[in-house]
Amino acid sequence: MLNLEEIVAFTTVKNKRSRAVMERIGMHYDQKDDFDHPELSENHHLRRHVLYRLKQSEWLKLRKSE
Repeated sequence: MLNLEEIVAFTTVKNKRSRAVMERIGMHYDQKDDFDHPELSENHHLRRHVLYRLKQSEWLKLRKSE
């Protein structure tokens, strides 16, 4: 097991399938963490991204309840 305080994942706002996977494994979305991908131009349709987080303590609780 990696001793990480939290893990994060990101995807485009429109990628509903990836977002569903993140939510299914217990990750949390907070709109305040949305960001524009720095490698995409300002008018690119995939520029806006969402960030999901899962703290180690939350992961351990999920594992215990399985």
